[in-house]
Amino acid sequence: MILRILTLIFVLFSPSICSSDDSLETVSVNTGEPATFICDLPERYSNRRADFYGPTGRLLATSTGENLDSDDRTRFVLEHTYAWTWSLILSDVSDDDAGEYTCRVSSADRTLTIIKRFNLT
Repeated sequence: MILRILTLIFVLFSPSICSSDDSLETVSVNTGEPATFICDLPERYSNRRADFYGPTGRLLATSTGENLDSDDRTRFVLEHTYAWTWSLILSDVSDDDAGEYTCRVSSADRTLTIIKRFNLT
């Protein structure tokens, strides 16, 4: 029993599973305007794809547009302008969109790194 608890604690807090290079940026927009979240990846991640997650932890946009509801496909657009820059553009912001958004990078070994956090107000 104790071994299971220790294993669970190790898995939850292991840096090999989730690490963070993140910073927090506040994005303030008026209702109905677009919000842009720009995520510049550190050089060691420049060849990786960034994913954006919303306030509820739901995956919002990937480079293929998968996991999006049909209504969200028109509101959330993912842009990849340079090898290291990914941007999420949220059009027609509503009060319900407020909260924390994250830009994350994952690797083949299932390691997750939070690159940047955005607080949308």
